Amino acid sequence: MVSEGQQYFSQEITGKLAKKIKSDGSETMLLTLKEKDVLKLVCKGFSSMEISKTLFLSTRTVEGYRARLLEKTGQSNTINLVLYALQQNLVSLE
Repeated sequence: MVSEGQQYFSQEITGKLAKKIKSDGSETMLLTLKEKDVLKLVCKGFSSMEISKTLFLSTRTVEGYRARLLEKTGQSNTINLVLYALQQNLVSLE
């Protein structure tokens, strides 16, 4: 990998990095741009159908993004997801 110009990290280093990310509350770095877009609209009170129309996605795709957001952030429902987004400064009240 290195001879091809890529970076190589051992499994030990990769594991330590993953633990560090989870332990310091930086799991927000793991959100994709599309997940962040969906999250912002969820925080504005948009329904899945409204989000799908706004982002030109199917409603089923939006529901998938919602489920992944809940899983990635460790939240159990939309209200907790919104609170999490505010606490992590992923969205503003404006």
